[in-house]
Amino acid sequence: MIVVLSILGFIGKFYLFGAIVAILFGISMALLSKDENNDKSDSSKQEPAKQEPAKQEPAKQEPELDNSPYIDLGLSIKWASCNLGASHPWDKGEYYAWGETESKSEYNTKTYKWYSKKHFWSNQKEISDVKIDKYSYEVISLNDDTYEGDEKVNLMIEDDAATKQLGRPWRMPTEKEIVELVYLCEWTPKTIHGREGFLVVSRYNGNSIFLPATGIKHDTSISKEWNDGRIGGYLSKRLYPNTQALGISLYSNHMYGLDALDRIYGYTIRPVHP
Repeated sequence: MIVVLSILGFIGKFYLFGAIVAILFGISMALLSKDENNDKSDSSKQEPAKQEPAKQEPAKQEPELDNSPYIDLGLSIKWASCNLGASHPWDKGEYYAWGETESKSEYNTKTYKWYSKKHFWSNQKEISDVKIDKYSYEVISLNDDTYEGDEKVNLMIEDDAATKQLGRPWRMPTEKEIVELVYLCEWTPKTIHGREGFLVVSRYNGNSIFLPATGIKHDTSISKEWNDGRIGGYLSKRLYPNTQALGISLYSNHMYGLDALDRIYGYTIRPVHP
C-alpha cells in the first residue's frame, strides 16, 4: 500500500513539474514573439532623409584695383589708375576733344577749338569750308584752293589736357606708349562695379589697370553719350591724320585696338607719369 502511494506521489510530482515547464515555455515564446514584433515595427519606421544644405555659389569677387595715383606696369611710362577727372578706376571721368583742355557740353565742328570757317567763291556761289587752325598737314579745300598746315603732329604742353588739369609731369600718352599698352599687356573683358571694360595686366610684373568703356560724346545739338558703356575711346597726343587722333578704341564685341578717333568728339583720357 505504501509502495502504491509512493508511486502515485511521484507521478503527481512529475505531471506538476511538466505543467510548470509548459507554462514557462509558453510565457517565453510569447515574450520572444513580442520582441520580434517590436523589432519589425522599429525597422518599418524610416528615419527622414537628411537634407543637405543647398550649396551656395561663391560670390564672384571683383579684382582688387590699385587706386594709387599711378601704376607701374613695367613699361616705359607709368599709367594713372583712373581716367582724367575720375575718382575711381571704374569711373568715367571727363570727356575731351583732342587738343582741348576743358570738358564741355557739346562736341562738334562748331564748338571745336581748332576749327574755323573759311569762305571762298566757286561757280559764283559762296562756300564755307572748315579750316584747321592748329595741328594739320596741308589741306585741300572744295575748290582745290589750298592753305598750308603747321605740320604739328603731337600736342604741345599747353594743349595737353592731362598736363593742364593735373600739372607737370602728368601728360597724355604718346604713340609709342599706347602701342606698348596694347601689345605688351594682356587685355581681358571685365565688368567692375557695373561698368564694362578691360582689365589690362602687364606681362612683365603682373600689375594691372582697368579701362572702363565710357562711350563717346558725339553730337550736333544736344550732348549725348554714344553707346555709353558699350564702346569707348582713349586719346593719345598724336595726330592721325588731319581730322583724327591716334588712340585706343574699345568695342562692344570685347575687341580693342589702336584706332583713328575723330578729334572733334569727346573721349576719355588715361594720363601717364614718368
